[in-house]
Amino acid sequence: MSTIRSLLPYPTWPSKPLKVTAVNADDGAFAVFDAASGADLALAVAASCTVPGAWPPVGINGTPYMDGGMRSAVNADVAAGCDRVLVLSCGPEAPESPFGPTLPQAMKRLSEGSETFLIEADAASVAAFGTNVLLESTRRPSATAGWEQGKAAVDAVKRFWGA
Repeated sequence: MSTIRSLLPYPTWPSKPLKVTAVNADDGAFAVFDAASGADLALAVAASCTVPGAWPPVGINGTPYMDGGMRSAVNADVAAGCDRVLVLSCGPEAPESPFGPTLPQAMKRLSEGSETFLIEADAASVAAFGTNVLLESTRRPSATAGWEQGKAAVDAVKRFWGA
């Protein structure tokens, strides 16, 4: 937990809206943590990073939680109701899932009430991730590929935000 806490820019929830997703490890229910949820920020982030089989669930208020990515890799639907939604996706998602809305489904719904902008990992980034995104050996190549893609997208993102 100290590692997660040390990586966060703030020790508590920021004043601007932040939502962190997780899945209840007991019953599979989707959970969204925010400043009003009563969850400690570092615990919420740790739970959201807990990949089943790699790390044990994280307890929040007596309930074990695991990675919100078990429901959807992006959980973009959580941004419903926002005027503008910038979605960053580490890769394409299948068009359908039995667990939650996929990225294509979420983007379709979001675009009905929000201005949306999607950036998906490009071919270089996907190749850098490799077949196992948890490998330490892919971290630097993945970060480098993402940095390069980000530099290429910066002007489009600025236009989207009106900057």
